[in-house]
Amino acid sequence: MTILRDISVMWSLIHTLVMFMFLFDSRYSKKKTIKLTLLTMLPLILLNFIMFLVCGSEGYMQRMLITLSLPSLIFFFILAKHRDGRFLFTFCVIDTLVLEIIYITNIIDHYIPGYWFMFTVRLFAYPLLEWFVIKKFKSIYHDIQNQVKKGWGIFALIGLM
Repeated sequence: MTILRDISVMWSLIHTLVMFMFLFDSRYSKKKTIKLTLLTMLPLILLNFIMFLVCGSEGYMQRMLITLSLPSLIFFFILAKHRDGRFLFTFCVIDTLVLEIIYITNIIDHYIPGYWFMFTVRLFAYPLLEWFVIKKFKSIYHDIQNQVKKGWGIFALIGLM
């Protein structure tokens, strides 16, 4: 049964990457951005998944900031068109959206144990969230980011808290 949990963790990591790719503005072409992201982030995700398997859920969560969040933050910062509060806010928004699904499904798993329900909800929740981000959120979000140049750092601090 834990294999369903493990697969859903990998699923979460991959969809975090996909959602961030949709929301952040790269200074490179879409093709180059995707290529650089795949070459860098897939090995990083694989390494983190192996760490998750070796260290267990709690042990991995203690290391995740250093082994996944900071490296991906630095990598995407290098690619970012906007290297200011807009970038940091986007990073925090995606992390928050993804973590909400993880928290909700973990709570559900507490009441409906066995990982089947958690796995199924995550299987559908991430693509649904991506659809929402692409179809409903992305264009409005980019318009606002292009019009408002100041104040994003303060919003990002809220997300960091």
